[in-house]
Amino acid sequence: KFSEHDLAGKSLLKVRPGGVGDLLFDNPCQRKLIKRWPDSRTTFSATPMHLPTLFHNPTYQAYVGYPCPFEVWKQHDYHVDFEGVLEGNPESHGVNAVDMYAKWQGMTLDEDDDRSPRYFLNGDDFQGIGFPPKERPWVMVAMRSSSPLRDWGYDRMLELACRLGQDGCECFLVGTCDSNKFFYLRNEKTRSGRDIKVQV
Repeated sequence: KFSEHDLAGKSLLKVRPGGVGDLLFDNPCQRKLIKRWPDSRTTFSATPMHLPTLFHNPTYQAYVGYPCPFEVWKQHDYHVDFEGVLEGNPESHGVNAVDMYAKWQGMTLDEDDDRSPRYFLNGDDFQGIGFPPKERPWVMVAMRSSSPLRDWGYDRMLELACRLGQDGCECFLVGTCDSNKFFYLRNEKTRSGRDIKVQV
């Protein structure tokens, strides 16, 4: 439990194979950890497919593929394996995943802590997805989830996108072509009159 130790100058290894959302759930806790121990160093291990999710995130200092080599484990002072933090864990029912990640590490996120999971992009990322950088905030909304327990449904997610558009955000809907509703969404307008762009 990190809360029981002085991590000043220490090295940490965090392990979670994937997926994208599961890696981002650690962001709020990692920001608090770095704020408390700014000279600590954190390495994150994930599958090569999911590891780029954390690239450009300034709170992590190194990355290594999963499975994590034993030699890498031995190079770190503290270790956290997130396997089981959500799946099959009865404590996770009805609890925000961000809070479960914090509890798993022996930490608590307070009301004034920034609880937003952040995904960092650089200029190459913008070119890769074909969208030029803009001044307005960008929000990408994943229309479906891999688990029915985390799936809000198309109508509710579209309503969320509409409200974000009203607040001045550039909103993009992402997902797969597994429903005819995606073709409907291609021409849908937000209530502010702006187009909702759909990246499939």
